[in-house]
Amino acid sequence: DGHALQAALSQRNASRLEPIMKVLCKYVADPRTMKVSVPIAHAVFDLYSQVVGISQEFDTKVLQLYERVNAEVKAQDELIKLQGMLEPLLHAQYNSSSSST
Repeated sequence: DGHALQAALSQRNASRLEPIMKVLCKYVADPRTMKVSVPIAHAVFDLYSQVVGISQEFDTKVLQLYERVNAEVKAQDELIKLQGMLEPLLHAQYNSSSSST
């Protein structure tokens, strides 16, 4: 529930957000934890976007999280390109093996 998540994350200072941000930086791009970590990251940013630029600790973690997510997006983009290159080859292989039988 989004309200419970927001309640659990609200009224934290930078030092109390640091462990959450550390875990998010570590697991946000892990496919096994994305269903949990991405909504938590959204909630943190919804609640604490106004403190960006105030706390160096928080800013550092925000930057680390951004870099982690950005690297994952780039990797996913490369995988999509690779998939696009492989599909015609796989179809051609499948069609040639189907027509030889």
